[in-house]
Amino acid sequence: MNSDRATGFVAGCIFTLGLSVILRAPPPPPKARYLGLPNIRAASAVVHGHTVYLSGQVGEISLLESSDTAEQTRQTLQKIEKLLADAGTSKDHILDTQIWVRDMKEDFAAMNEVWYDWVGPESKRKGVRACVESNMARPGIRVEIKVTAYIP
Repeated sequence: MNSDRATGFVAGCIFTLGLSVILRAPPPPPKARYLGLPNIRAASAVVHGHTVYLSGQVGEISLLESSDTAEQTRQTLQKIEKLLADAGTSKDHILDTQIWVRDMKEDFAAMNEVWYDWVGPESKRKGVRACVESNMARPGIRVEIKVTAYIP
């Protein structure tokens, strides 16, 4: 009888120890979720954990030749807002922005004015930002914007 009790006690301890190890094990890493159109070179956005990473976004391709920098910036920011919403976040949670303009002298001021209106001067959550001049993938592109944001 004592031996049965001891065996039961030991088995209970082993079970409890095993359960505590299982309960303390870190959760598996989150799986990535890919957003965007099919048949493109890269995802428009990737969600991993509480972060969304957007690919560089540009204005409407069919309107590139007929739209100026300000209009391309507005179109680009509309795409960004939709992608952020699809990922479960918003522009209020942007952590990092990278902006490329075709010509700093010709395009920066117009892009910056639209950006400032979009972010809102009262917002304290603007994230960090860099803007550089760059050759673009297509001749009509004047601005490209890439953001990273957290998902609350």
